Amino acid sequence: MPLTYQPQPLKLGTPFGLQSDLTMHGEEAAGSTYYKGALLQDNDAGLITESTSPVDGSTVADRAFGIAYAAATGTTSADVAFGYIGQYTVLEGTLSNATAGTHTLAATDKFQTYPITKATHNWYLDAAAVSADGGIIIAFKDDVGTVNGRVYFIITAAARGPIHAASGAL
Repeated sequence: MPLTYQPQPLKLGTPFGLQSDLTMHGEEAAGSTYYKGALLQDNDAGLITESTSPVDGSTVADRAFGIAYAAATGTTSADVAFGYIGQYTVLEGTLSNATAGTHTLAATDKFQTYPITKATHNWYLDAAAVSADGGIIIAFKDDVGTVNGRVYFIITAAARGPIHAASGAL
């Protein structure tokens, strides 16, 4: 079932004091079509592209090391400014459910780990699939009971990193 409401873009979460906004630059991969707030990774040739959905660390392709500050330009090797995702980087995102179409924020969602999945344009945590790796919810932005509420999360170690098979998680 498709999502009833499209999630808002991911963004860096700022209320915790653990996140420092480390801006990095790279070059855009050919054919990139990602939107602001997309999770980013390299394409194994040194260029920046959107991560493969879901980001859950199940393969090296299912990881992320950055969050897009702007949408892709569509120009090969254009400058890409992005926020680096490190061990303590807190992100803000929507918690929804790809199976039911919506999710009502519950106290039991806190400290659960969900895969980070791409909807039509934006990324969200998918409550339909508790995962060993992906995004671990550390706090709520919205109140319990909110449909498709916003949460604060950290990407687990196995889900952070570049696509290079020999590289470890960040």
